Amino acid sequence: MKEWIMQYLVFSRKERLGLTVLLVLIAAIWLLPIVFGRGSELPNEVLSRADSFRKTRTGTVGDSGTIKIFELFPFDPNTIDDAGWQKLGLRQKTIATIRNYLSKGGRFRASKDLEKIYGLRPDEVERLLPYAQVDYQPNTNAYPSRARYDLNGSGYEHRSGTGNRTNGRSYSEPRSVNRYGTYGRSSNETRLANNHGTYGRSVNEPSSANNYRFNSQNVNGQAVENSKRRGSTTSYQRKTYVAFDINTADTSLFIALPGIGSKLALRIVQFREKLGGFYNIMQVGEVYGLQDSVFQIILPYLKIASGELRKININSLEFDSLNAHPYIQYLEARAIIQYRKQHGTFSNADDLLGIDILTREWLEKIRPYIDVDQGGIQKQ
Repeated sequence: MKEWIMQYLVFSRKERLGLTVLLVLIAAIWLLPIVFGRGSELPNEVLSRADSFRKTRTGTVGDSGTIKIFELFPFDPNTIDDAGWQKLGLRQKTIATIRNYLSKGGRFRASKDLEKIYGLRPDEVERLLPYAQVDYQPNTNAYPSRARYDLNGSGYEHRSGTGNRTNGRSYSEPRSVNRYGTYGRSSNETRLANNHGTYGRSVNEPSSANNYRFNSQNVNGQAVENSKRRGSTTSYQRKTYVAFDINTADTSLFIALPGIGSKLALRIVQFREKLGGFYNIMQVGEVYGLQDSVFQIILPYLKIASGELRKININSLEFDSLNAHPYIQYLEARAIIQYRKQHGTFSNADDLLGIDILTREWLEKIRPYIDVDQGGIQKQ
């Protein structure tokens, strides 16, 4: 045990030499400030000027890693120019945003409006807010004139944003107002208005709007009565639709139905051809893109008069032919082929239930199309 400890406490000649050099360097570094002094302190004037420079000029690290120096000073965001914004440390893109805002008629009404500028970072807003001095005075001459009706009978009084309520008139000056809305004119200037729409014209002045009930066209010296009399209503005949066989109809019959366009009609016909015919009217509702609300509207006009369906022989058809049917997906077609290879042909449609992934609900849906014999088109 003693020998094991001594192995860690005994140094070789090179180790002792290295340890001595290290101790000498540590002592020299520690004694250098004491020997040569810490230097004289800077004058107070230099320190104060440096402190003022630090308060008015500072810097940030830009996106490219460079330090940007900027100056802080009181400014009015409504009147400062682009050079002033650059001194404050704003990016050129942000300055363009502010300039565009001001050119469109925008104004800074308070210092906190700087927060609304898109692209102005939160740290920049915090830096600029103490120096922003907004001197905003709204332009009262920009408000449109308004009118107020005097209940004493003197007509309307125009009021503008300048505070001149009567627009250069005294309150006692009367203004003519008649039942046709011609206020602000004397009795000589009052326009004539009658029940036939001759507003602003004399009685003898011709008007296309006059004589609403009768057309003023003269044919052989006689006035022809206008067919559209005032108060008359146009008779509307509701369009009628005739039910048709959905197994034999072409796209033109489907297009004639309300809510069915050319593309939707083509989809219905293509879906019918892939199925091999419809055996239930509700199958039309399975067409892609046909909304249920539209289907409920056209449902009374659909019928099935022909019961012939194109069957699919599950004992002879290959994978691609089975998968082409809308009711037989990829996994179902592959399972039918594999089952047929392992167990032989199907004797009836119920044999499909021996396949695990096929359900009774799926079988009842596709049963009218299934054929286990070498047959062609058979009646349902």
